[in-house]
Amino acid sequence: MLKREEIAFIPGTPVAVRAYSVKDYRPHWHSDCLEVVFALKGRALVLASYDRFELEEGDCVVLNEGDIHYIHSKEDNLLLSLYIDLFSYEKAYPYVRYLNFICESFNLNHMQEQSMEELRKLILMVIMEASEQSRAEQRRVEGWGSYTISSLFNKLELRCKRKDFDKFRDVSKNRTKEFNLPLVNAKIGDNGIMFYGREKDFDSAEMTIDIISNGAVATGTVYPQIKKVGVLWDAYLLKSNVDINRYQLLFLSVSLEKSIKQRFGWENKAVWSKVKKESISLPTISGESDYKFMSDFIKVIEKLVIKDLVEWTGKKIEATKEIVNQN
Repeated sequence: MLKREEIAFIPGTPVAVRAYSVKDYRPHWHSDCLEVVFALKGRALVLASYDRFELEEGDCVVLNEGDIHYIHSKEDNLLLSLYIDLFSYEKAYPYVRYLNFICESFNLNHMQEQSMEELRKLILMVIMEASEQSRAEQRRVEGWGSYTISSLFNKLELRCKRKDFDKFRDVSKNRTKEFNLPLVNAKIGDNGIMFYGREKDFDSAEMTIDIISNGAVATGTVYPQIKKVGVLWDAYLLKSNVDINRYQLLFLSVSLEKSIKQRFGWENKAVWSKVKKESISLPTISGESDYKFMSDFIKVIEKLVIKDLVEWTGKKIEATKEIVNQN
C-alpha cells in the first residue's frame, strides 16, 4: 500500500541517514524532505515518478519531495539514504520546497562531477555523525534492537602471573624484544596502550574489547583490541559470546562506547558489575543481532575513507610534480 514515510532527523541537524539492504522497498514518498540514495554495495533499481535509475556500486541519485519511489534488487546489496529536511532551509530560501533537484552520479557534466565529489564527502561525514547518535535515537530507527551487554559479552579474568610484580621493573613504555606484550590500562589514545610487559608474565587474549574502568577523562572509553594484549590496571577485556571478525569487533566497540561513555565518570567507575547491566543498541534481523550488517557497514566505511585518501594523495602527487616541472 502506498504510504508517506516519516523521517527521524538527527537531533540538532536537518539530516538523517540510514543504511540498509533491500529486495523490494514498497512504493512510498516523503514530505518536506529530499532523499539521496547511494549504492554502497551491489546494484539496485530505483523507480521514481516517471524515471528509472539503475544504480551500480558507487552511484547515487536524488529523489525530490513528493516523488513516489520504489527500490528493488535481486542481488546482495547495501544502500545508504541521506535525508535532508527542506523545511529547515525555508527561512534562507523561501521557495526551496518548490524547487526540483536533479543529481545523478552516472549522468554528469564536468562541472557537476566536481560537485559530486563534494556530495560524496558530505555523505561520509553524515555517516560518521550518525554513528554518534544517542542510544535513544537509534531505537527510533527501524531494524535496531536493545540488548543487555552481559547477554553479548563475557569479562575475561586476566592476571599478572608474577607474584613479585614491580611496575618499574616489569613494564616498559617502549615495545622491545623483552617487553613484547601490549598492556591495556587507563590511557586515552594509542588504542589504550601505554605500557608493554613480558608475554610470559601476563595472561593475554586477542579479538577483545577493552573498557577503561577508571580515570578522570578515560572512564568508559572503549577500544577494539584485535591483536593479543594483557591487562595492567584500571581496565578490563570483554570477549564476544559468538565468534566475530575484526569488522564486527570495530562496530561493537563503537556501539558499546556510545552506550556507556556518558553514563560513567570519575565518581562512577565503569566497573563490569555496573556496565554489564547497561543496554546496547545494535542492528537486528529476525530478532537477533545482525552481525553481517555490522561487517558490511564497516567495510563500506573503510572503502569510502580509502577512496578519499587515495584521491587526496593522487592530487598531492600531481601538485608536487607540477611544482617540480616548473622549477
